[in-house]
Amino acid sequence: MERVLEHLVIIAWNIYIGNTPIKARKALKSLIRIHKPDVIALMEASNLYGELDELGYNVIQLKPRPLRKDNQPGQGNVAILVSPDYVVKEKKALHMLTFWIGPKHGWPQDPRVYRSVKIRHRDDPTARTWMICVAHTPFGMEARAESRVRLISWFRNCKVGQPSILVLDANMGINEFRQSIAKPASAEASGHGIDLEAHKWCELVDEENLGNGISDHPAIKRKYAARRRAE
Repeated sequence: MERVLEHLVIIAWNIYIGNTPIKARKALKSLIRIHKPDVIALMEASNLYGELDELGYNVIQLKPRPLRKDNQPGQGNVAILVSPDYVVKEKKALHMLTFWIGPKHGWPQDPRVYRSVKIRHRDDPTARTWMICVAHTPFGMEARAESRVRLISWFRNCKVGQPSILVLDANMGINEFRQSIAKPASAEASGHGIDLEAHKWCELVDEENLGNGISDHPAIKRKYAARRRAE
């Protein structure tokens, strides 16, 4: 069976906005050395913009630019790092429109921006094209409803049969996530606490909590499998 399956390894991590780039790079280098992930999906990464290039991965991240004075920007919150073994065939930004207020400090927040990539292993005629979306859902009824609609729509817009994966800090538990996002998108879901995932047209074959490290969230390593293309 291994010969007819292709595997993809993703490490998803809310790396904590309070960490310095030096600490973040050191932690990420260790994860790369030990686990050799195909994709690293980061949340709360705004302060790491321009600081991740030396890791050897293709960094997909927007420059943080507050839309209103004193707001926390939304564009760079998510960063996707793609192994050089993969070609990035497409990258998209999913711009939300709703401003919201952070629950801990009461800081005004710009609308969230999520990222989506389409990747394929280099020089492999039977490799699959994978769709990956990374999100960090907000608080506030209106903002959460908007994100829910957009993430369901992302799944529905993926090509039928194409392995599609959403990883995120959902700011909700697994039961609510299944009912509000995964089930309406006809996707399977799993996770640890609020660090969740949903997948469609592929199989989650392994999920490992790597511990919090320098963050207040765990890094989660997941291995997915999909049937290879016909030669």
